[in-house]
Amino acid sequence: MGMNYYWIGKCRDCGHLQKRHIGKSSCGWYFSLHVIPGVIDTLADWRLRFADEGSFIHDEYGNAITAQAMLEGITQRSGPPTSPPDHSADRLARNYAEVGVNNLLRYVVGEACCVGHGEGTWSYVTGEFS
Repeated sequence: MGMNYYWIGKCRDCGHLQKRHIGKSSCGWYFSLHVIPGVIDTLADWRLRFADEGSFIHDEYGNAITAQAMLEGITQRSGPPTSPPDHSADRLARNYAEVGVNNLLRYVVGEACCVGHGEGTWSYVTGEFS
């Protein structure tokens, strides 16, 4: 279970309003940051979009999110605060995962559409997912 986030803003080429999937936050995991090769390749590219005049961010239920809160949700993640997480070899293999920083799980590069890891608590993921 997790939460999807979306950016709404003007297309830089034609000016039409567009909706882009930013990614998904799941408890105990790196943020799955949606990248579109050649268009949005890194968190820095998303930061530029977040700063676009008139653009806004919302979650899958339509709740508004500030750019600052979105960036914190991507870059300042930590592992589950209560019970110890299950990092058994079987669970990792079933989920194409490995343990990253802050005791968070992240996808193995090359699996589950993961094309890379950011410098912190996010992974770059392509394709359609939610």
